[in-house]
Amino acid sequence: MADVTYSSLTEGTVFDGDSLNTRLAGVKDAINDVSELGFASGAFNENHLPSFVISSEQKSVGTGASQHSYNSGQFTGWREISSGGGAASFSDLRLSPLVDLTDPSIGGLFIMADVYINRIHLMDTSNSNARHNAVGIAVSVYRSGSWARLGWTERFVADGINATGAHSYSKNTSEYASQSLRVPIRALVTESDFNSVDYVRLQLSLPKAGSGTPYTKAKLRRTTLSGMVLHSTSTS
Repeated sequence: MADVTYSSLTEGTVFDGDSLNTRLAGVKDAINDVSELGFASGAFNENHLPSFVISSEQKSVGTGASQHSYNSGQFTGWREISSGGGAASFSDLRLSPLVDLTDPSIGGLFIMADVYINRIHLMDTSNSNARHNAVGIAVSVYRSGSWARLGWTERFVADGINATGAHSYSKNTSEYASQSLRVPIRALVTESDFNSVDYVRLQLSLPKAGSGTPYTKAKLRRTTLSGMVLHSTSTS
């Protein structure tokens, strides 16, 4: 292979097509002199930039035609989101990154979630207490033998829309209309938060509607959860 050389222009040199062609001809000849055996297969048709992602995982449950519902009559506190809904015990939306955040080559775990809420409503038309018509969404991680909910990921939505489009916090099954709310969550978990993360899940919370009959109900559509283990900015 010939050396790739280029003669620099000096002050006062004529700058025209011939002067450029003469200098670039040597560069062209040197490149064309490279044999096919001088390169590994795919050397010129693959992305060789360093990846920011070490590993990734994504899961989703529910579709527009397959809704799963939760209500505050079934549970209190926070419940794991899954295709089974509030009454079932599923873990089909759980990630298993198994990441050691103390590893100097790992910069953190980036978590992304999108929860599509179809409806939030009270299941009793006689109750108009607006504070009950709400839903909370959050990410929690399993580390050191226990679950920890990430407080900075908590999102709360409160609303009610009846069939005429008017806001009403008193709902029954024939009165509510689709709200189609999207709740996005983005979070970066680093060594400053936890030493390691074994699992990631999404949780949902509904407020209790007092001691009477009314309770809050939330219907979810498609819900996605993904995690990416990122490279550190510097490694030893």
